[in-house]
Amino acid sequence: LTMAGSGVLAPVGSLRAAAPEYAEPEHGSMELSLNGIAPIRAVAGKSFILRTGKVALKRVSVSDPTVVDYTLLSPSEIYLLPKRYGSTNITLWTKDDKTAVIDMNIEFDTAELEAKLAELLPEERGIKVVTAAKSIVLTGTVSSPVAASQAVDIADAYVRFINRDI
Repeated sequence: LTMAGSGVLAPVGSLRAAAPEYAEPEHGSMELSLNGIAPIRAVAGKSFILRTGKVALKRVSVSDPTVVDYTLLSPSEIYLLPKRYGSTNITLWTKDDKTAVIDMNIEFDTAELEAKLAELLPEERGIKVVTAAKSIVLTGTVSSPVAASQAVDIADAYVRFINRDI
């Protein structure tokens, strides 16, 4: 966070290098092509359906079921439930014996934290929340050092709440 007229940063958590391009579910579902599969980025607690189109699946496996749960609904639909932040991959076996492995990165619900910051600090409308690895980063401009400290405290409490079951 920067204070108005200042260049001071107050990061929450750690930063990492720029992430690769991701595929993201829209409106609770996404279509999958088994050619050139991009990693999937999803939000913890927000389920979606992965559709494979005309590709029929016979088996599915998730490497870390504590991060993502799944149900094979039909040969062309998989219900995915990201349970907590983290990384895993999903392996798909087609009926014609082809295999695809898709990396999945599950992130925090940044919109939820942004809404809570706006509710608790209504005068500080410039705060944005982004994820970085297993952390969150606050960016934007605030009116004072006190407001920056309050925003960081709220974000820290949010991360502790998210991490309580891990």
